[in-house]
Amino acid sequence: MVEKFESKSEAEVLELFEGYLDEVEANEYTSYPSKSKFAKYLGLSRNEVYSYFSAHPHAKAKMEDMMSDVLVEGMLLKKYVPSGAIFTLKNVCKWQDAPKQSKSQSEKTSEKERQKLLDEYMQEHGGKLYVAK
Repeated sequence: MVEKFESKSEAEVLELFEGYLDEVEANEYTSYPSKSKFAKYLGLSRNEVYSYFSAHPHAKAKMEDMMSDVLVEGMLLKKYVPSGAIFTLKNVCKWQDAPKQSKSQSEKTSEKERQKLLDEYMQEHGGKLYVAK
């Protein structure tokens, strides 16, 4: 069905993937979206599809986002077993229960708290700000 798959642009491959996902939805989620089934849909080997996405990480990330939408829709429509969909979302689509904050994010002080600390410092030092050199 698809000739010279490896030479296709990311946009072309994602358009093909979107067509595959449209078919999953049109068939009322009777199949589970995956790269393997996408390869079968295209008439290609899994290796060709896996190799393409390994060589194109941006396309892979977008494909995972697109697939996650279909998984969530199918799960909410009670077409997929929730535990299976959740497992796939976490392990294939890189979802997390609660996004982890980086240390720098968790250590940040809000603007209001910083202003309060500065005001207290200024009062303690007679309104003068000392800056270390």
